Amino acid sequence: LDVGNQFYREFALASLARQAPVILVGKSLPEWAERYVAHWVDIDPEQIDEIATQVETLGIDLLLIVTYYEFYVEAVALLSARFGLRGNTLDTARVSRDKCLMREAFARHGVSSPASLLALTDAEIVAAARAIGFPVVIKPRKLAGSIGVVLADTEQAPVSYTHLRAHETKA
Repeated sequence: LDVGNQFYREFALASLARQAPVILVGKSLPEWAERYVAHWVDIDPEQIDEIATQVETLGIDLLLIVTYYEFYVEAVALLSARFGLRGNTLDTARVSRDKCLMREAFARHGVSSPASLLALTDAEIVAAARAIGFPVVIKPRKLAGSIGVVLADTEQAPVSYTHLRAHETKA
């Protein structure tokens, strides 16, 4: 699902294309990727039913469904299950996308990880940072690639983060 930036993705796409025909689902097909793609389906990668309908209509025999984007791992799990392909379960995909659920799974299986508190409101973010102690790393629960991650090394930093978060939700 989706193709991504050439600098980061071409090697993997070329490797996949050497193994089997690549059917790419995404809103655009960059010129650099055309030589690796046997068939392009112009659909938003989160539109599971539309993708499944296109695959069935075109009679495509799938071997594997993959994505470069953490945001689409749940879609990959749903499509893999729908077509009887190997892959993560939806529950596993959800845990891998949610930092709080991931830490709970780590704890259940004895895997250590840094102290973490779930904070849903601005006041809770500040209180959690104070409870853990500075410096702290503040991470959005379901974003990826360090998007929205803040290193808070003073009492003021969590407050600045909450103002930033408030501004982004209004935009």
